[in-house]
Amino acid sequence: MMGEYIVDKSVVTGDITDLGLPLDEVRRRIRGECIADATVTVPLIGRCNWHRRHVDWEIAASLVDTPHNDRCGLLGIRLPTHTDFRMPNTILA
Repeated sequence: MMGEYIVDKSVVTGDITDLGLPLDEVRRRIRGECIADATVTVPLIGRCNWHRRHVDWEIAASLVDTPHNDRCGLLGIRLPTHTDFRMPNTILA
């Protein structure tokens, strides 16, 4: 339905190759190279999200407001594989 408006900017294995980088540099690369022109970050929350290497860094990088990249909106979507899938939604401020 919204295919022309949604672009997958997920960080995949191989996008950040030097595993010895400081956390700030990893976040800078994710924000500046992988999701630079994103306006909203939509993490799909399943049973194993915590296991994905860059998911927390993608979220953190999305929320940083820099002179070159505005802060992104954040919308998490629980997938049916998540243990709380049918639980009432909670809005965090």
